[in-house]
Amino acid sequence: MQLVIAAGNHGPGVNTVNDPSVADNAISVAGGVSRESWLANWGSVTRDPYQLLNLSSRGPREDGGFKPTVTAPGSAISTSPLWRPGFAMPEAGYALPPGYDMVYGSTTASPHTAGGVALLLSAAKANDQAVTPAAVRRAIVSSASWIDGLPAHAQGSGLLNVPGAWALLAQGPLETRDYDVTAPVCTPLSGFLVTPGKGSGIYNRCAAGSGGQRAGDKKSYTVKITRRSGPKGAVKHVVRWIGDGGFYRDAPKHLTLPLNKTVTFTVGTRGGEGAHSAIMQVDDPKTPAVDFELLNTVVIANVPKKPTFRYVASGSVDRGGFTSYFVAVPEGARALQVNLSRIATGSQTRFIAYDPRGVPVDITHNQFCWTNYSDPATCKPQERSYENPQPGVWEIEVESHWTSPTLANPFQLTARVHTIGNPSALDADLDLTVRRGGVLVARSAPAPGREFAGELRIVTDEGATVGRGKVLIGAVRS
Repeated sequence: MQLVIAAGNHGPGVNTVNDPSVADNAISVAGGVSRESWLANWGSVTRDPYQLLNLSSRGPREDGGFKPTVTAPGSAISTSPLWRPGFAMPEAGYALPPGYDMVYGSTTASPHTAGGVALLLSAAKANDQAVTPAAVRRAIVSSASWIDGLPAHAQGSGLLNVPGAWALLAQGPLETRDYDVTAPVCTPLSGFLVTPGKGSGIYNRCAAGSGGQRAGDKKSYTVKITRRSGPKGAVKHVVRWIGDGGFYRDAPKHLTLPLNKTVTFTVGTRGGEGAHSAIMQVDDPKTPAVDFELLNTVVIANVPKKPTFRYVASGSVDRGGFTSYFVAVPEGARALQVNLSRIATGSQTRFIAYDPRGVPVDITHNQFCWTNYSDPATCKPQERSYENPQPGVWEIEVESHWTSPTLANPFQLTARVHTIGNPSALDADLDLTVRRGGVLVARSAPAPGREFAGELRIVTDEGATVGRGKVLIGAVRS
């Protein structure tokens, strides 16, 4: 039996891939969409030939593991309960009758992939061939079509290619081999891994000074690989890097792997701020499929500096697209304040913050918190603060809704870290909260003629408390 499971719909943040798709032998599927499907299904004109849906969860797995496995179409018309009204898409100029809906996400992509697996099994049966789940996985990973412009931790091996997978399986029994890998992992949760700080792919999301990497600095990572099956003698493997933009360097071009003997090597890295991911293929050229691969992901964050402790980025995001920024938040920070400004007239844009564990701290649903789209009374799309933020590398992604009236959506993002030591960075008001016996009795000012023990708070423009103190208020005269 082969399980095919959706990667999840909490993207586009790094390390948002969901259980149970992170299981070792499950095929984890990301949801993609072509430019033609954007137009036909949603009436949305986009620029990229193929992209992931913003909500599709990204890898890597918490231990750096290779997830998602593959990408498949994540937008399609599907059946729904007959008692539900049909789906209307005025932007595309159509309405569906009751019993039909336009569905999207990795939960649409995984049935596509399951159908592809079923076709492969059906073809094998029709040709009187026995195939194992491991052979099916190896054929799918080896034949996937790489999607230019998308990082490895987002798309996995690439776009599902059923004919290519069958071309490998049709040659006869597909040899599969087992490999063990040990690679360094540095995240807020890496101490809880089976072997603390070690995983199945390079993954570094620590802040500089806590094991992380600074922009422009060189850093080497030590990796160990053990071949557990296959020929008894030493086997020479070719090493290929897929999806690397020059960040991963000084790595071996070949690895000779004896059976059950560990081989150690280093991978050098150097680059700027952002998420850098690439697939390292380890392949015996004598076999038809790629024998083994590991995902490598390094996140380099901006470190806000004195005196303002601000990070400012300006850019533009396409309709239906996104861009991410990474900010290091130090231990003891009182608040992380995020502002989105310089939005074009009518532009539907928003930001979502992810904490250092890859957990979204905002609602990621596509109806939530957009400029010129959502109800501003339920959420402030241009300014929010996060009190007592977890220290580490935060990701703040800016995205544009697929119904935005403009293809290009300019913005300016400002992130400010508030700590005790940087009061000059505070854009704050003084707010007085008065309590008696733990019960709130007044805000902003005490009632005239009464005496209270109160609490003094320093509050940012967005309502985040960044300072507290006790105060005894005497009788106040009106």
